Amino acid sequence: IIESLFQPTSIIGIDQAGLVETIEDLLKPLNEDLKIKIAKNIVICGGLSKIENLSSRIHNELQAIFPTGTEINVIQTKDPHIG
Repeated sequence: IIESLFQPTSIIGIDQAGLVETIEDLLKPLNEDLKIKIAKNIVICGGLSKIENLSSRIHNELQAIFPTGTEINVIQTKDPHIG
């Protein structure tokens, strides 16, 4: 199931962007300084926070998108009700 969050088109046939692609699309219109600030403060909460190691996967895929050396911090809450 987790892979369908990253590749919905190829895994379950839904024509939409995956999770990291969606994050990238949201950041595109922002200036570089703001992108870097946001990359340091990504929080996973709600039902997604129950998926083990999701923050690591998002972190690793974002590292491939941002320039080398960009600090990326993805926090996954332990309680899905706390953001």
